[in-house]
Amino acid sequence: MLPLHLALLAYVGAGVVYFVWLVRPRDALRRAAQNLLIAGAALHFASLALEVSAGGARSLVHAGGSLSSLAFLIVFGFIALDLRFQIPVAGAFVAPLVVAVLVPAHLVPDRASAVYGVGLAVHVGIAFLGTAVFALSFGLALLFLVTERQLKAKRLGRLAARLPSLDLVDRMTWYLTLAGFVLLSLTIASGAVYGRGASGLAPLDLKTTFAYVAWFTYAVVINARLSAGWRGRRAAVLVLAGFVLIVGVYLGVYRDAAARTAVTSAASPVRPA
Repeated sequence: MLPLHLALLAYVGAGVVYFVWLVRPRDALRRAAQNLLIAGAALHFASLALEVSAGGARSLVHAGGSLSSLAFLIVFGFIALDLRFQIPVAGAFVAPLVVAVLVPAHLVPDRASAVYGVGLAVHVGIAFLGTAVFALSFGLALLFLVTERQLKAKRLGRLAARLPSLDLVDRMTWYLTLAGFVLLSLTIASGAVYGRGASGLAPLDLKTTFAYVAWFTYAVVINARLSAGWRGRRAAVLVLAGFVLIVGVYLGVYRDAAARTAVTSAASPVRPA
C-alpha cells in the first residue's frame, strides 16, 4: 500500500536526519527530522484507515496489520512526548526502532485471524498499547545509558547541549514502565479470559511464558524502585531486558500463527484441476 511505503521512507529519513543532527547541531535539521516523523505518522494513519475501510477492524489483527499498528502507536507516543518534554535526541533511538517494527510488516503475509470477536479486539488493543509504551521506555532507557556513559567519560563536547537531564529521562522511563506494566497485566488477564472462551482452557505456550517472565521482570523493576529506591542504570538495564522478553512474546505469537496456517493448508482438500 503506497501510503505505508511512503510512511516507511519518511521514518527512515527522520532517523537519518536525527543522527545527522547529533553530529551537526542545526535547528533546521531538528525541525526537518520532526516534520518527517509527523508526515510519516500522517501517512501511516491514512494507511491504517484504508485497511480498516477495506477489510474492517480485523484487518489490523493479521501479522502485518498488527506490526503496522504497533509502529504507529510508538511514533504517535514519541511525538506526544517530544512536543511535551522537548526530547528530540530520543528520536535517534525511536526512529530506528519504528523502522525495525515496520519493515517486517511489509514482509509477513496478510492473513487475518480466523477467530475474531470483541474479546480478541480488546485483548489485542491493550497488548498493542502496552507494547508501544514499553517500546518508548526501551528507547528512553537506551538514551539514559548512552547519556550516562558520555557523562562519565567526559566526552560530551557539542553533544552536551542536545542531551536531556538524566533525571528527566529516568522519570519518564519510570512512568512509561509503570503504565506499560498495568497494560501488560490487563493483557495477560484478558488473554487468559479470551483463551478460555475460545478453546476451553488457557494453555501455557511460548508466548504466554515470555509474557509471564516479562511481567515478573517489570514487577521487579517497580518493586525495587518503590522499596529500595532503585534508579538509573540498574533500572534501565532491567527495562531493556523486559522489552527483549516482550519481543519474545510477539515471536511466539507469529510462530503460532504460522503453525496454524500450515496446519490449515495441509488439512484443506486439494481440488482437482
